[in-house]
Amino acid sequence: MYAGAEAYKRSWDEWQPGTQGEAVFNLENLTITACSDVAFAHSFIRCGGTLPDGTTFQDLVRATFCLRKVDGSWLVEHQHVSKPYVNS
Repeated sequence: MYAGAEAYKRSWDEWQPGTQGEAVFNLENLTITACSDVAFAHSFIRCGGTLPDGTTFQDLVRATFCLRKVDGSWLVEHQHVSKPYVNS
């Protein structure tokens, strides 16, 4: 479980390579559907940066989040993040 956006963003270090300087972490095409106590959101996340050897990289991943309102706060109940497969 992550407490806040910054903690969640730091968790990406588990599967994204380490970068020097600022990392890219941008939501694209965010769509949110919500009612009073449940919601879901989906988007693309563009992430990347500069590797220690100076090479830059960029990934585009899909993200879906299912949320539930508990005691007035929105909590993420489920998330799925995947990298689209490109057959080239």
